[in-house]
Amino acid sequence: MRATEKRKTSTARSKARAAEPKPRPKPRITPEQEKAYRELEHAVSLLYKEEYDRARSELKGMLEKYAQEREMLDRLRMYINVCEARSHRTPRGEGPDLYLQALVQYNEGEYEEALKILEKAARGDPGDARVTYLTACARLAHGEREEGLGLLREAIRMDTANRYRALNDPDLEEIRTAEDFLDAVGDEEPAS
Repeated sequence: MRATEKRKTSTARSKARAAEPKPRPKPRITPEQEKAYRELEHAVSLLYKEEYDRARSELKGMLEKYAQEREMLDRLRMYINVCEARSHRTPRGEGPDLYLQALVQYNEGEYEEALKILEKAARGDPGDARVTYLTACARLAHGEREEGLGLLREAIRMDTANRYRALNDPDLEEIRTAEDFLDAVGDEEPAS
């Protein structure tokens, strides 16, 4: 092969690699944030053990302790709501909550693992809008923009509250003003 042909082939391969969607890197966190996420992980483990009162108590304590961590506060409130909803049921024998497992993996930046769990959850309950929304976010974070936006449309169709959620989700901040994102969520303007 001639040198010019090698350069052309090499340049074509480089352009093809550059055009491939890149997975979003795992978020970098400070030592304080790492400590907070370890505490959150412990509280979530209590959820898996169905110790809802203990989990809720720890999560509420973290609300005050980490009041400056906006992203953490959203997750804490969501888990507190789960504790409150679950404490009024008798889930023994139901098995682990796949949505919660996937959410933990997603929050840790383990998008492929989260997607595997979400696939199982969707097979168990194809009409669960929470699962569809989290799957959309995981696909977007994993660099699968078209699939992620399609699932986001579906999640909003299933539950219109997901439109507001998407417009305010800190994980979607990077694409919030993109035309294809705005088409997926509908006519409403993003919150500022």
